[in-house]
Amino acid sequence: HPSTKRLMAAVPFADPHRRHRERRLLVDEIPGPMRKSGDDPLVEPLVRVGEGHYVARHSVGVY
Repeated sequence: HPSTKRLMAAVPFADPHRRHRERRLLVDEIPGPMRKSGDDPLVEPLVRVGEGHYVARHSVGVY
């Protein structure tokens, strides 16, 4: 599974001889059940709640 491959690639090596081997950077997108590959997620603007304090609104399940 693509998510498992990414997790396994992130694990560091304890062997110092293998630690500096070249790693392949995984940059492809993993599609999900709510947002398909290539779709841009909905980005809500920050809401001011106080002097110099902003929060992000979250719309659960809306993409």
